[in-house]
Amino acid sequence: MLVQRLLRSRSVFSITFRKMSVADANNWSTADSKSAFETRCREYQPIVQSALNKQLLSEEEPVIDLFDLDCFRARLQNLTDAFGEDFITHGLSIKAQPLAGILNFARKNFKNVGIEGASYQEVLHGFNIGFDPRQLIFDSPVKPKHELIKAMKKGFYINLDNIQDMETVDEILKEGIQTDSKFGIRLNPLVGEGTIAASSTAGISSKFGLLAHKETIDTLVQLFKKYPFVQGYHCHVGSQGIELEKLVAACKVLYDTAETVNEKLGRRQINTIDIGGGIPTSYTEPHECVDFKQYREAIDNAIPGFFSGDYRILTEFGRSVFVKSGVILSKVFTTKDANLEGTAFDRVRAEGKQNPIIFAHCGSNTLVREAYNPEKWRRRFSMFNSDGSLKNVDVLKSTDVAGPLCFQGDYICKNVPLPNAKKDDLIVVHDCGGYTRSLYSRFNSRPAHAVYGIERVEGEIKFHLFKAKETDEEVLSFWGSMEPLSTI
Repeated sequence: MLVQRLLRSRSVFSITFRKMSVADANNWSTADSKSAFETRCREYQPIVQSALNKQLLSEEEPVIDLFDLDCFRARLQNLTDAFGEDFITHGLSIKAQPLAGILNFARKNFKNVGIEGASYQEVLHGFNIGFDPRQLIFDSPVKPKHELIKAMKKGFYINLDNIQDMETVDEILKEGIQTDSKFGIRLNPLVGEGTIAASSTAGISSKFGLLAHKETIDTLVQLFKKYPFVQGYHCHVGSQGIELEKLVAACKVLYDTAETVNEKLGRRQINTIDIGGGIPTSYTEPHECVDFKQYREAIDNAIPGFFSGDYRILTEFGRSVFVKSGVILSKVFTTKDANLEGTAFDRVRAEGKQNPIIFAHCGSNTLVREAYNPEKWRRRFSMFNSDGSLKNVDVLKSTDVAGPLCFQGDYICKNVPLPNAKKDDLIVVHDCGGYTRSLYSRFNSRPAHAVYGIERVEGEIKFHLFKAKETDEEVLSFWGSMEPLSTI
């Protein structure tokens, strides 16, 4: 009855926002509180209970991904409401979430949604799913000629990264290749790095694009004269750790540079502006920290002509549309305690000032960034008893959550406040809808677990299997043939 009441009260998913700065988005004091933990557990319990009722977890399948399609739909609705003009295409960043079923859900429900890929294979994946080639954006700093030819034959939109890319496309066109592709050039707007240098791409040290600077304007003009097939500008500032002001500043750099170059050329050769992605999300809160309408308003205020229709506008959002929709649900395999009242092993660990350890069936195989850069990529957790009931949370202890891989750094998180755990309890890792499965590691040859999309239909949670757990044979096929496939 509790499950049905909660389902009825939340049958229509609504997305909420809480405006915060980048610094706020990394403030864990609230997320780690007892009240926040209890709220997470109560709100997610119906989904966990439904997964158990449908026997989606077992000894053979102790861990699954769940992707909330209602949440995803609401976020895409927010995006397309904010940027709804017909001359805008939203290329979802496939590197964040490549699951075909999830991307096809977006394709079927939102007409102005496409795919942005950072390799030919990623864009081909979007093409095979059924996206219109004009809505497929091919980005990469390294595009071999044979891949450019294939992309051009299919008519993808192609963002070139460097002068060599321009030269190669010019060579291909002179060879007589027929194409419907349109081309842009990536610019580094030099608006500076965010709080995570590894994911910031608008500092002077960035490997991407040509520098947009007053000293380079004349050179850009000469390049556009030489290569008239290049008709767009592209930038990407980064995503997590980037303030909204930097994103808007980058849009202004692109717009002002396009206007200046078009004026110097004496024609409107530049007709497309690709503003990339970059909207951060909050890993500390259940809320999104940026409403897309807020981003649109900020651009309108800073650049009044940006959405006049003079330019086709492309976006490449990833983290900000996918992350909140996904969780990983795992059984607890075992625990190691640190307790002066426990066994001799527990006492020694307690005397050594160690935390209790919870072993989950997932680790750095799917939460790669969390294991290798834990200070920047934490997650929120909830926990349940093995039957899905709420745990007693009178006391939350600083706990380490470890994965199953064979190296000491394989921790999902350390020093996270959690209740006492035992074998077969259930642990939920929140905010895993992006940059988890797409980063999957083959280390230790662990099979990738199943992925289910979830929807609320007439008071019931429906689970759609988007990807089955890998078989042993599928995993081992990655390592190739025992005998040479060819000898030269």
